[in-house]
Amino acid sequence: MKRNEITVSGDVQGVFYRHHALKKAKILKVKGWIRNEVNGEISMVVEGNDDALKNFVDWVWEGSPMSDVADVEIEEKEATGEFEEFRII
Repeated sequence: MKRNEITVSGDVQGVFYRHHALKKAKILKVKGWIRNEVNGEISMVVEGNDDALKNFVDWVWEGSPMSDVADVEIEEKEATGEFEEFRII
């Protein structure tokens, strides 16, 4: 299990990015959270196995159908196991 702390910038708020991320996280069985930031970015913390996280990060760059992802910053860490599900906060 690994942990990725991710920041996404671009046109990612108001385009259902978080809701599509929630659906993708459930499919991949990754856990954590996602939220809008006041500066227009989206922050998230996700934990899962290597394959699930790789697939999720690939999706993060793609985003929702109406989003336009400009940049993704990822900090890889060891998982804490603190999450029971993935949720929007």
